[in-house]
Amino acid sequence: MTCFPVFSLRKNFCTASFHHSIDNDAETFPNAKRKLGELLKFVDFMKADLANMQQIKSESVDLIVCHATICAVNDKPLKAVKSLAEFDKTLKKGAG
Repeated sequence: MTCFPVFSLRKNFCTASFHHSIDNDAETFPNAKRKLGELLKFVDFMKADLANMQQIKSESVDLIVCHATICAVNDKPLKAVKSLAEFDKTLKKGAG
């Protein structure tokens, strides 16, 4: 699972089997998809709330890259804490 503008990691993008791009605003997806080009086949776009990611199985994620997201919920401390708890739940043990 990735929580970031996926196009920013283009250089090493295909080293993982699959990537998830999660945003609570689906209007961001068309721009990200356009920038991905041929790498689009490796990305699943999901509209979700980071504080409740039911679509992602527990302990199924190797790495989370969170770009400009926690600061967006920083004015809602409980939401930030819940989001971090969701990250912990979805990460495989020993992943980072």
